[in-house]
Amino acid sequence: MTLQRIVGSWLKENGFQVYLEHTVDGIHYADVYAINDAKDVIVEVETGYVPPMFIGEAETYMLARSIVKTIKYAPLADEFYIATPSYIRLPIPHVLLTTPSDEDLVLASLLVKRFFGERWADETLRRLRDSRLDGVLLVEVARRSVSVLKGDELRPYLVVYGP
Repeated sequence: MTLQRIVGSWLKENGFQVYLEHTVDGIHYADVYAINDAKDVIVEVETGYVPPMFIGEAETYMLARSIVKTIKYAPLADEFYIATPSYIRLPIPHVLLTTPSDEDLVLASLLVKRFFGERWADETLRRLRDSRLDGVLLVEVARRSVSVLKGDELRPYLVVYGP
């Protein structure tokens, strides 16, 4: 069973209509899109894959990837989550949980540029202030269960980066 299906089943159990690989803006496909009477939710699944060319900078690459996923999808739903297998400790950039300062925006943009190029660096500058990560969903694959981490529960995952 895929991570998307486990997350989708969990959301259904919690009263949502669920769509997997759903187009959210005519361009981007959310791994999981869920809606109920009160809100819509996008969940992007992160397996921890790092392209071989960036393996020496895996943690930094994952920080940049989390920023890109958040600026792509968070503005398109009431809540945005990243789901990951429970055995992976995903590093979370601090700028995804707070209102970033101008310096934070520039540093995030430079980080994203390093791995994803100028276009996404510019998008980071434009979109980051309006993009929040609402939490992380930890998926226990063997049990087919989901745990939600929000707020202070995310502190062990937070990474503050700089020059």
